[in-house]
Amino acid sequence: MKFKLIIKFFLLINLVSCKNKIYEERINKIKLTEGEYYSELNSEDGISIRENKISFFENMNFNSEDIYQYVIIDSILTEGNVESKIGTYLKRTDHKDTLYTKCEKILDSTIILNRNDKAEKFKLKTRIVFK
Repeated sequence: MKFKLIIKFFLLINLVSCKNKIYEERINKIKLTEGEYYSELNSEDGISIRENKISFFENMNFNSEDIYQYVIIDSILTEGNVESKIGTYLKRTDHKDTLYTKCEKILDSTIILNRNDKAEKFKLKTRIVFK
């Protein structure tokens, strides 16, 4: 009897001490510069960005099915009154899929993404314009 009372007491304490955890995503104001970003692992692979559209390409090719709308988001965890940022993600959507890729770092001309459980750096190709 005493044992059951102790278990009930611990369960009650655990229930009271548990805070609601709420996960949400918020749009980050970062906009990626339009152009081609080439992978430092393989220069024939990369990312093409135009307006709010993005596509990953391999061997300098991609299909129309590979084009997604994109937005940079922050993943936020709220516990009680405390908010903490879990990470920043590249969110890609089309009419049938939503894909998330963790952003390790985003600079003016460099994007570092966590792909296949390793960091991959993409650098913006600068264009030379002759007049």
